[in-house]
Amino acid sequence: MNRRQRIFMYTIQFIAIIAAGLFVYMESPDERWLAAGLCWVFGIIQVTRLVLLSIPLARFSSVMVISLQFIIAWVVQAIAGGFVPQTLFFVLIAELGYRAPRRFSFPFMLLCFGGFASATAFHEGFPAPAALTFVLPRFIEYVLFWGFSYLAQRSTLQRNELQRAYDRLRLYHREMEDKSIMQERLKLSRDIHDSAGHYLTTSMMALETAKRLLEKGEVEKARAQLQTSKHQVQETMKEIRKTAHSMAHTDGFIDLSAALETLLVSTRDTSDVRIEWQFDEPLPPLRAEQEMLLYRMLQEGLTNGLRHGGCTFFSYTLSTQVPGQLIARLEDNGRTVTKNVSYGFGLRGLSARAEELGGLLRFEALAEDRNGMALELRLPVKDRSPYTPS
Repeated sequence: MNRRQRIFMYTIQFIAIIAAGLFVYMESPDERWLAAGLCWVFGIIQVTRLVLLSIPLARFSSVMVISLQFIIAWVVQAIAGGFVPQTLFFVLIAELGYRAPRRFSFPFMLLCFGGFASATAFHEGFPAPAALTFVLPRFIEYVLFWGFSYLAQRSTLQRNELQRAYDRLRLYHREMEDKSIMQERLKLSRDIHDSAGHYLTTSMMALETAKRLLEKGEVEKARAQLQTSKHQVQETMKEIRKTAHSMAHTDGFIDLSAALETLLVSTRDTSDVRIEWQFDEPLPPLRAEQEMLLYRMLQEGLTNGLRHGGCTFFSYTLSTQVPGQLIARLEDNGRTVTKNVSYGFGLRGLSARAEELGGLLRFEALAEDRNGMALELRLPVKDRSPYTPS
């Protein structure tokens, strides 16, 4: 219950109590001051308990004060009799019906009706059966007061639970937005690292080759290498623009084999290294994410081999020999690392993407009689069967 609702409920209660005091003052000429005074004392206690002290209902002190108010309501009913003095009982029933659990509020309602009946009997001098026609129908009023208060309690609880659920949903939605933003940022950083990093590495290798050619006096060949380096820088700019404009979209390749072969040829021609490759054809059906991962894996392997391994030879195979798997393996003759093989940023990103697609990425040293490292990617794929349309 919010502050506005509390103010409204308390205002209704206090108006009802004041009106009851005025009514019993006018209708009880013999003991008008006592009956009216008790009504207003009841109101003062109610204001003190609910507004000034805000005593929780479950406290012993609150139980004692409510018991005192019950006694005051009984005395006013016994003095004044009639219908209006019941207002004090109704105030207590409405409050407990709204604030207390049903196992307490319902018995308290029955207690208030019993108090009303006994006080009326005391006022009338233990009346004849005719007075019972006044008391017994009042039971319906007590049940209705309690029922409306209890329904208001259930409505408030459900509204509060709905608000909490909405707050949790809003928090979850905000967390999902933050997670989505982080994923997009991570994807952007991976794409820039994989594509731009590869082109810049090959461009740097071309510049080194051009430098050596110039030292040998082979100007035309050096000019060709510089032109190649320029082309690689242009490709880097195109890749960065493409990544920036399509962060959340992953495009596949019209012909993955052709794209991989173009990458291998470009690296061979610009880096002055020897590269051999072999593809098993036809390749199984691949999703766009799988094609892009295969391409990025080859980019990362070539880039790391050139930049960190000092490689002069690469061997790349794309095999479908294992049923249900597509295996891409890149071997080099560079520096061998046998202990504490760790993944850098690029390999960590590739490994995470491989796991998301149900695959596995491994980076390991070659057999003991060979120098170099191997980068292998295994992806689960659907086997192409001659009886299954492609």
